[in-house]
Amino acid sequence: MKRFDISTVYHKSVAGGHPKEALEATFDIVQDETSTRGRQLEAETLLTVCQIMNSISSSEGKPYHDSLF
Repeated sequence: MKRFDISTVYHKSVAGGHPKEALEATFDIVQDETSTRGRQLEAETLLTVCQIMNSISSSEGKPYHDSLF
């Protein structure tokens, strides 16, 4: 199972006033097979990051990188 969330986070401004906004992504990959090797999980993580980056860039109307998939 994998899931990810992309949303705006707010950081306290050093000067006070309106907080700074930033776009942040988090993701979880849950694997319960004991035979899965670390390299397979690393590859799954990299694929998930690429999918997230494509999701962000497609929402802005431009592809991140077409040759990734």
